[in-house]
Amino acid sequence: MHDQAAQTPGVGKAVSLIGCLDSGFQFTDKEGNLHQLVGATSGLNKYVGAVIQVEGTVSESAEPLPSFHVMSVRQISRAAAPQLSAAFRNEATWRAEENQRYGLKFSHPVDFTTREDSDAENESNFPIQDGSVLLGSFDFPDIYKETNFRGGHFNLFVNPKIRNRESCEQFGRSDPKDVTLTTIGSVRFVVSRDGGAAAGTAYVDRDFHIFRNGLCYEFGFEFGEVNTRNYDLWCTIPSLSDEDEWNVVRPLLGEVSFVQPEPPIIRENSAGAPKVDSFNAAKTINSITKLSETTLSWSTQNFDFIELSYQCPSGSNGTVITEGGEQRG
Repeated sequence: MHDQAAQTPGVGKAVSLIGCLDSGFQFTDKEGNLHQLVGATSGLNKYVGAVIQVEGTVSESAEPLPSFHVMSVRQISRAAAPQLSAAFRNEATWRAEENQRYGLKFSHPVDFTTREDSDAENESNFPIQDGSVLLGSFDFPDIYKETNFRGGHFNLFVNPKIRNRESCEQFGRSDPKDVTLTTIGSVRFVVSRDGGAAAGTAYVDRDFHIFRNGLCYEFGFEFGEVNTRNYDLWCTIPSLSDEDEWNVVRPLLGEVSFVQPEPPIIRENSAGAPKVDSFNAAKTINSITKLSETTLSWSTQNFDFIELSYQCPSGSNGTVITEGGEQRG
């Protein structure tokens, strides 16, 4: 909101504005107007993310944003750091659960609500979906109150058809460059991070794989966080960081333990080592497009899944891959 004496500021006319400071010294006032701060900007970095009051002059003709020439600045407030709910922090009250069939023990806060199977059954991120079994699925309650957190969930899966650690450490929907390792307690997980956005809310997905007692397990987390930039004075709304998300993930995975399945899992097609019987790459020229095409074919035994790697030719303008009729660029 502009001061009363400066409702229609012009170049050189002193005004006072209150708003939020972003990185790059971009300033959003109470009315949602965006300005680029210039002038006396030394030391402004310490105010990033805070509500500040700036005194100075506006140059409306500046491009691409109106420039605000800063003469003085003071901090008015800063949003408090997000705080986990007391129910989540009190692990002594968590509910323990066990699945003897698949040898898994885990715990979760008592106020976590069970999701319907239909909501979660297709959400696993195994390299092969066939054989995936949902062991549990829970909606997060309001674990971060009065923040930009808008809900999330925690899924537990197992896939008995994945029969070795190397296969288990792959993911179905993830780019290999987004896969990392992490250790929680004494347990090492392979981690995939993905995300998306819809209707002003960003979604962060973290999937954890581990191969124990001959079984491949997946623990999946989703966090929904509203884009605060759609609100006036966005910096007054505490926003979750990666560390805030990990503060949910670590305690839940820290309660996970593995025991021998009872009764023992009977494997299908478990005899014999993986074997490639044949592989062929046939190059042709398409009679219509006149473009080069390569058809790959293969025959294998005892594999959980097949993964191909292709390096585009030098100078290639693009590659289209068709898989069973579906095209990918």
